[in-house]
Formats: sequence, structure tokens, C-alpha cells
Amino acid sequence: MARLDPFIDLIFKEGAEVLLLETGAPAAIVKGDKIRPAMARSLTTAQIAGA
Repeated sequence: MARLDPFIDLIFKEGAEVLLLETGAPAAIVKGDKIRPAMARSLTTAQIAGA
């Protein structure tokens, strides 16, 4: 869970509705119709499954 804690904090801080995790893309937060990257590097399937 520690890997997700910073993202959960960001969701609350930004008032976001969704944490979007897609293989080959950086983690992103979604607020309304806006998607904002929450990190710089792209995620792998293994990283997402491990989270």
C-alpha cells in the first residue's frame, strides 16, 4: 500500500475523482474532464499489478 499512498494523498489534495493506471503511460489523476499526469515515467503491467 505504501506505493499508492502518495497518489492517494494527491487525489485528496487535488480533489480528483480517479487514479488512472495504464500500461505504457504515467499514472494520472482525473478531475472532471481533465487528466493530469501524476508522475513522469510510464508504468509497466508488473508495476500496476504490484501496486
